[in-house]
Amino acid sequence: MTFRWLAVLLAGSLSACASMPVKKQAAEKLTDTAQLLTAARETELRLCSSTADATRPATRCDSPQAAAAGLTDARHQALERALTAALDAHSKAVAALEAWKAGEPPPPSLHEVVVSAEAALVAAQDLTPDASVSMIADSLRRAIDAVASVQGALTAG
Repeated sequence: MTFRWLAVLLAGSLSACASMPVKKQAAEKLTDTAQLLTAARETELRLCSSTADATRPATRCDSPQAAAAGLTDARHQALERALTAALDAHSKAVAALEAWKAGEPPPPSLHEVVVSAEAALVAAQDLTPDASVSMIADSLRRAIDAVASVQGALTAG
């Protein structure tokens, strides 16, 4: 009996999700993407320097964890550039999504988000794996997947 109710609830939730407008689903995925990119950036920043935060960016990677992970100043700068580019492209993608209409191709800024996030992922994969590096890489992979799903939904929708 419980299984039957669970099946009914699951079917109802899936049909509700399927009826959600494509643009709204895309907007929600882009919100998720921003959170993932920000999480990757904040984790990398904490790994780089224990004294840095959003208001006081790291100029040098001085934490013992950074040294253990192989996060040099140059690698930090490469990650920071790529993450900044991904977040900038994300802002453009959000604005472009507002203007997007069904039948149009996905906004090019979505591709820019993927390219920049992939560049950050490549830079992160050069580091020695630890919990922070794994978290950065996982956040970036999930952000890339989320944007790819938005691109697919907009192409189909």
